Amino acid sequence: MNLIRVLLYVPVPETQAFLPVKRGVFQEAKSFLKRHWEIEKSVRSGKLCLSDYHHIRTLSSNRGDIAIGTAVKESLVRAFREDGCEITVAGWDSLSPTSVSWINDEFDLFVIGGGGYIFLDSGGFLNHRKKDIEFLKDITVPIVAYGIGLNRLMYEKTIDVDAFTTLPTETKNYLNYFSNVVSEISVRDLPTQQLFQRAAKRDSVLTGDPALFLGLDETPSSLSIRSGESNGEVGINVAAHGWRALKILEQVMPVLEPIFFELESKSAKELSYFLHDNLEYPVVEYLRRRGLHLRLVDGLPKVLSEGYRSMDFVVSQMLHSSILAFSVGTPAINIAYDLKSAAFFELFNLSEYSIPWNQLNHERLRYSMDRMRCSLQEVKATIAERRTDLLAEQERFLSRVISLVGQD
Repeated sequence: MNLIRVLLYVPVPETQAFLPVKRGVFQEAKSFLKRHWEIEKSVRSGKLCLSDYHHIRTLSSNRGDIAIGTAVKESLVRAFREDGCEITVAGWDSLSPTSVSWINDEFDLFVIGGGGYIFLDSGGFLNHRKKDIEFLKDITVPIVAYGIGLNRLMYEKTIDVDAFTTLPTETKNYLNYFSNVVSEISVRDLPTQQLFQRAAKRDSVLTGDPALFLGLDETPSSLSIRSGESNGEVGINVAAHGWRALKILEQVMPVLEPIFFELESKSAKELSYFLHDNLEYPVVEYLRRRGLHLRLVDGLPKVLSEGYRSMDFVVSQMLHSSILAFSVGTPAINIAYDLKSAAFFELFNLSEYSIPWNQLNHERLRYSMDRMRCSLQEVKATIAERRTDLLAEQERFLSRVISLVGQD
């Protein structure tokens, strides 16, 4: 039998990650001076103040987005193992009339891989990705949405689940159209599932974020409960991937910074900082110059997940910091900047460990960390049990995908 040819459509293909930003000589000199001035000002004042434009030096450096594509690719290879598949990866926003013709001629299956593919603003309207529907409707091979999610930034007013039935007509029409052209849908969390049920009357399979199972074939033991004595190591991470995230970070840093120093004083080792986006480099520099001793864990997603394995728990902002920690059985406390974080922790029945950024204070974070230390093994058991359930749902979903291309 011929290999199944798959076009995988993901947030960031590994081949397109970390491309340098091209600026003219004058603009680069201006940005160089601006970067150094902002760091110096922040360190001296003790108030973080960074502008994203001047500190962006590489494109598509979000390790979470990269992890999604890698994990989906791994699971498709695992699903089609008996007969084999050939996977070509393309990035979001790359669809065009030319690429649609290419997909129809060269592939057997089109897979939209994970991530916040659906983004609702404060008015319930979709972002620019709604333009994809003009191309999806012309794709003649089966289309699958795999582990997709709903993003609702908490920097502004957010649309509640109860309002999904009263979304703008434009949004409802898109969701209905999307539901009609996609053969199978799996979602990463309950609100995304409810969105399709309430706004488009479409059922979906709840499989969790694909990155929960990154590297599963390499380390199948990650599904078991991690036991053993505490080693006292706590990982940290913040979100700085864009101007909204930076604005939130400026407001939560006065809480986080003293907590980080407290964590360092109670540990026999340096704190481990897990870098999930290159815009976090200046934040790491700021924290170090403020006197924090940090061991930087930096690399592709599997490097990060392996680092998370040795932590007792993680205090993070980036959602995929928590997801990659969970992928190796390590608990996390998340400072949520998007309702997707709350949805992820709800999926594991661990909502108490997701703190909305605008409700963060020293007392609440200390309480969460103390409770985590007391409940470490219980939380690890919860993570292991839920991942096992989600993996079963993922395999059930993938069996339906296989049937679309005539393999049973």
